[in-house]
Amino acid sequence: MNLKSPNSRRLAAVMVGLALAGTAACGGSSAGKSAPTDASKTSFCKVLQSLDLSNPESGSKALAKVGTPKGIPDDARSGFEILVDKANQKSISASDKDKVTKFLTYVTSACG
Repeated sequence: MNLKSPNSRRLAAVMVGLALAGTAACGGSSAGKSAPTDASKTSFCKVLQSLDLSNPESGSKALAKVGTPKGIPDDARSGFEILVDKANQKSISASDKDKVTKFLTYVTSACG
């Protein structure tokens, strides 16, 4: 990940925070899988930049509403779905963490 620009560092911090902030009730949803796949990069990045780390549920809803841009790699889209669907879970599997990392890499590239 290229974290040289302040914007890239902020986006990475927001996404890592969202990934790790889920300490509320366990349970998931399928909002990530049904999220749009044709968001503009501008809309996508604006939503990411405006996420409130203190409220992972709100953040996951905002991400589910905007979806991901066309052309996002499949593994990055899977990481997006995991973040949206499992934002309130206490932990995720190693496989899921790998996909979330790929999503974070995509975010810093697309929005950084």
